[in-house]
Amino acid sequence: MSQVRRRFTDGRMFVAALPMSLAMRRSLRRHRDLRDLLTTVETKAIRRPPRRWWGELSRVPVAVSWCFRLADRSCIGRSLTTYALLRRQGLEPSFVSGVAMVSSERAGLDGHAWVELDGNPLDPSDRMVATRYREILRHPARG
Repeated sequence: MSQVRRRFTDGRMFVAALPMSLAMRRSLRRHRDLRDLLTTVETKAIRRPPRRWWGELSRVPVAVSWCFRLADRSCIGRSLTTYALLRRQGLEPSFVSGVAMVSSERAGLDGHAWVELDGNPLDPSDRMVATRYREILRHPARG
């Protein structure tokens, strides 16, 4: 894909992702239960007809990351926004959250959230999450 076309596509994705990212930030403050929030996102996405804003799914995490670049860098917000955008397009992604033991001076847990499509993490930076993190939540659950 040419640079000009990629910038145009990324711009359209950003325009679609920005309002969704703001809505997800508000929803995260209102909902205390992540499963309840995911069910709400699912219900709203199903009620609306599917829309396609772009063709290259690998660029979705880039646009969502730009929306969260300044205010909130949390993986939960980014993953929720990505999940909501993909559901809105009529796709069936999985929101996944996991924990890993931290082997440093201050031992504890490290948490991470990501989105999978067809069983694979959508964001290339999340390729190794399955080996590092123990899954604690998957929405929708595997059948």
